[in-house]
Formats: sequence, structure tokens, C-alpha cells
Amino acid sequence: YANIYLAVLRKFSKREYIDRVLNDLDDQLEKKIKIIHSNYPSFIFDRSSYYCNQDLIKYKINPTIALTAYLTETTPQGFRIELVNMQRIPVEILGIYYEDTLVAIPKEKTFLTKKHIYRGTMTWFQITDKKILNNKGNNKLKIHYKFLDAENIGEKDVLPYGHIDDNFAENDFIRKPFNVSAFPFLIVNEDLKTIAFQEGNWEITNDLIIPPGYTVMAAEGLSLNLKQQAKILSYSPLRFKGSQSNPIKVYSSDSTGQGLAILNAKNDSILSYIVFRNLSHPAQGSWALTGAVTFYESSVQIQNVRFVKNRSEDSLNIIRTKFSIRNSVFESSQSDAFDGDFVEGEITNSYFTNIGNDAVDVSGSQITLESLRIFKVGDKALSAGEKSFIKATNIKINNAEIGIASKDSSTIIINNSKIEKSKLGLSAFQKKSEFGGGTITADQVHLKSLQINYLLDKESILTINGTAFAPNQMDVKNKIYGINYGKSSK
Repeated sequence: YANIYLAVLRKFSKREYIDRVLNDLDDQLEKKIKIIHSNYPSFIFDRSSYYCNQDLIKYKINPTIALTAYLTETTPQGFRIELVNMQRIPVEILGIYYEDTLVAIPKEKTFLTKKHIYRGTMTWFQITDKKILNNKGNNKLKIHYKFLDAENIGEKDVLPYGHIDDNFAENDFIRKPFNVSAFPFLIVNEDLKTIAFQEGNWEITNDLIIPPGYTVMAAEGLSLNLKQQAKILSYSPLRFKGSQSNPIKVYSSDSTGQGLAILNAKNDSILSYIVFRNLSHPAQGSWALTGAVTFYESSVQIQNVRFVKNRSEDSLNIIRTKFSIRNSVFESSQSDAFDGDFVEGEITNSYFTNIGNDAVDVSGSQITLESLRIFKVGDKALSAGEKSFIKATNIKINNAEIGIASKDSSTIIINNSKIEKSKLGLSAFQKKSEFGGGTITADQVHLKSLQINYLLDKESILTINGTAFAPNQMDVKNKIYGINYGKSSK
């Protein structure tokens, strides 16, 4: 019956069909319309409503995306692929292709129906070519299919990962129970509501989940080695206080440690004399944070802290809170050093060196910067976006791709500063259409040994040492982000 129903729909969806039917009924329609006009003289018979219905039917029976295919398992005998129907029309699976060559067909005739919309069907494809099996198809596998009543054949890339992990909720560390009692080096004081790390060198090989309502304490003489992809998640604030001669160390000796995140802590965290080294970001499956150290809606004071050789998108990511960073060092960050999203705070007397992407990158934020030394930056030394405001004083930037960038209705006011030996000094521009341009006001700013002093689009404003500059580039964003300056944001 599905075949017959779809065939009728395809017939009805053709413009010539409805035109022929209406033309055949033209005499009858004229008589009926005259009868209607005797009581409703304003009535208009509009053929366009039929054409609108035809267009809707065409859209429904000729969907742009028919199915999605996920590679869920590889064995010496072939691939197991989960096929998910993305619409309600039955789809017949014809075979799997590699570089336009048919390499396997389903063991049994396979149809995807509406019951496979949310959860697909697992299908084995027997493949003997070891080159394809060993490389999982090199992302060149395609499923060929056709709709139940159609002649045209479609194709869809096979995604090189699974669809739904049945054990995700069970294994999701966000949902895991608090487990402080599983770590013998932690001392819980219910009267004082504290959780204290004992002095010593401790390995953490399983996720540590700390409940809210406590203060997490640590002092000099503590070393935490995160191994086997372990991470620390705390809903309570941290009071980690090392010393100059004996700082607290948090690191990963096997380069798998996933760092730490503080979420929704009610009180300030205080970090002093700590070294965070060789950490990645908390991640599980397709879910991930971006910071090796993350504070989400958890205010924090950071002083005399070093972030060294972290392997994450951000060495430090602070989101939706207040913060202060003083006398700290960001060194050899794989990507961004500091990333602030919707934050309010300050960074003073701190040093950034050998940064893969941006040294300071903020969105929707208001921050004050004072006495920063920023050296060897792969992208932007200072970057403000999405209505951010930065006030910066005594900033020295040396050997950066881009010194300062203000975009998307952001403002940077900088004075008594230097930008030297860099490719692009200052850039103000509009990146996203929902915002305006950027504004930079630079007073007593020394520019030296730059390939180009500035790029400015017509939506933006740039003033250097009292002189307002005219736009010199129609589309600044097409000059940066790895095209002529900086790094790609993709």
C-alpha cells in the first residue's frame, strides 16, 4: 500500500496533472462559482492554493536528507553500520560504496521505515578488502539508497563514529555520584564543612567528584598527578594555597589527565602558588569543556599561578562570573591562554609567552588589564568580541601575529603600551552580522617594526594617539583568521 500511496502523491505533485484536472473541470467550476457568487459575491476561486499544496507534497516526498549512517563496529569480516531514517518515507538500502566502487550489499534486503527515525537499524556489510577495513574506509564510505517508489539513487557519507551510546548516562561523569570517600588522601570535616587534601604526592586515576556545600582545602607539599584520563569536578570552591618555594602541583605524567572544573560554587575560590602543567580538558564522548582549568559561575581569585604546556583549547576558561588574576604566568599554551565568556574582572602584572592562539580572548565581558607582558603569540595578543569592553594600561606585546583585535560592538581602550615586531598591530571590524563594528582608542601607544599598523572596516572606529583613522579594508575578517594574518578559527 505504501508503494501505491507514494505513486499517487508523486502523480499529484506534478504541475501538469493539477492543470489538466482543473482544465477538465473548467465548465463545471464556472457554474458552481456562479452559484456561490449569488450569496457570496466576493468569493474568489484561487488555483494557487492547489499549487502550494503541491509544493508541500514535493518537499515531503523528496527530502533533502533521507538517512544518516554511523560506523559503529569494525571486525575482520566487515562493518556494522547503524542506519537512521531522517524522514517518514521508506528507504531501500542498496549497498555500500568505497571510492565509487560497490564493495558490499546488505546480507538481507533492508528497508528503513518511520520506526527507524529515532533509533536506526544495525546492518552488517561483509567486506574482505583489508585496506578498507584497516583504515575504516578513510571516511570514503558511502551508502547508496533509493526511496521506495522512486528510480533515482541517492548516496550518503558514512560517519566514522557511532550514533547513540547506551551507557552514556551511566558513565557520564556529570551524573556520577559524589565520591570523595573513595580517595583516602582526602579528609572530610563535617563540622567545619571542609574537604582537605593531605600533604603528599598522589595519583588520581579515576574521576574525582566533589559535592557542593564544602570548602576544598590544599596547602604546600601537595602534588596531584592526573592519569588515565582522570579529571576533577567540584561543586564547592577551592582554597589551594601553596608557597613560593613549594607550590602545589597539578599535572599529568602520562599526558592523559583531563584537568579540573569548578561549577556553580557558591563562594570565591582562591588559588595561589600553584602550577597547572600538561593538562587537557574534561571530556567524554562528544561532550567536552574547553579549559584545562574551568570556572563556571564560580568566582575566583588567582595569584602567583602558572599555567604551563596545557593541551587544551584554553589553559584557563572562566564563564559567567567575577575573577581576578595577579602575578601569574601562561606559558606554552597549545591554543588560547585565557578565555573569558561573560565575565567581569582584572588581569594584572602577568606574563604570557609562546601562546598557540590568543593570549587574552573575551566575549560579552568587561575586564581591566594592567602591566602585562605578551610575547610570541600565534594569533591575537588581546581580543574582544560580542560587546566586550577592555581597558588596558602598560601592555607590552612582542612577536604576535595580531596585536589587538576589537570586533562585534566591542571597545578596547589602551594607553601607555607597545606593540612591536608583530605582523598586524591593531584591527577593528565586524565579524557577525548581529553586531556592529569594533572600537579601539589607543593613547601613548608605540607601534614599531610591524608589517601593517592597522586594518579597519567601515563599521568600526580606530583612534591612535589622538588621530582618527579612515577605513582601509572593506572586509577585515577576510584578511585575518589565517588568511593573511592570525590563525583559522575553524
